[in-house]
Amino acid sequence: PEDPRIFFDKLLISIHDLQKSENEYFNFKIQLDYLNASSVKTLYNIFKEIILKSKIIWLYEEEDEDIKEIGLIFKMLLGENFEVESFIRV
Repeated sequence: PEDPRIFFDKLLISIHDLQKSENEYFNFKIQLDYLNASSVKTLYNIFKEIILKSKIIWLYEEEDEDIKEIGLIFKMLLGENFEVESFIRV
């Protein structure tokens, strides 16, 4: 989206609601086919907010080096609660 904050605000509200209702740690899986620079920045800010109460699993299609690379950068910045996993689209 042109303004990712509008798009991702709904996601962030849902995550906050889940964190309020669940006192437990939760897994958050994300799979994207495309990201622009402003979406990367917005997602990073969301991930920083939720990383302490969750494990984030970044899924990328096995041959998509761009999405994989973004996930590896997030992992470097966010630490052990962030995982990068490939999948094969069938």
